Amino acid sequence: MKTLNILLPTLAALLALSACDTSKVRSAKTAQAPVPVSSPASTGILVTTPTGPVTERANAVSWNQQGQTFEFQGKPLITARQWVFSSAPNEFMVAGAAAGPAEGLGLAVTETQADVVVRSAGGLNLDGGAFPLLVVRLTRVRQGADWDGSVHYTTIKHPESEAYLAKAPKDANPGVNETVTIVYDMEKLRRGGDDWKTSKIDQIRLDLDDSPGGAFILQQIAVAKRPAGYP
Repeated sequence: MKTLNILLPTLAALLALSACDTSKVRSAKTAQAPVPVSSPASTGILVTTPTGPVTERANAVSWNQQGQTFEFQGKPLITARQWVFSSAPNEFMVAGAAAGPAEGLGLAVTETQADVVVRSAGGLNLDGGAFPLLVVRLTRVRQGADWDGSVHYTTIKHPESEAYLAKAPKDANPGVNETVTIVYDMEKLRRGGDDWKTSKIDQIRLDLDDSPGGAFILQQIAVAKRPAGYP
């Protein structure tokens, strides 16, 4: 498992990014790390903790806290990349939201604009054919409108585009104070055919809500092999 260390943008940098992030279609193949300034948590905008007891929805793939890995049928997934935001909350860039550490829980994302996106750095160089599962674990801490749950990605051949995307299962939208593990089968794209499994993946992007107001804690993301017995 490998971890990237990308500086977390602060509120000023995030809002600057979000001003040019009004469309889902992206032309840039990689994202540059913004310059760090003051912490967004100091603004009072960031929602960093759940307001009540948190429940976790059962899923075939689950997070093993002790082993710090995703599991299927009691066995760890083999991953090409894994990001654990409770220990390193500054590994992805966020647009359309305030973002910052959530007291050891993960990366807090408070949506301030429409079309909120969470984006890795470029240069991942992932073998899409060998690693077809994208696993995302997050908790909703404030209700939002217009859940999206799309995943976009770039390759050496194409930038982010509506022609290449995956969608979360219809029931994946978490309730308030609910943790869900979402498994995207990138061999079964909503659009793009077999593009993921025939490509080297350069960058990934997760879309949360399409409208401002909601808030999440992003806990882990992994790109994994399909384990034996998984559908």
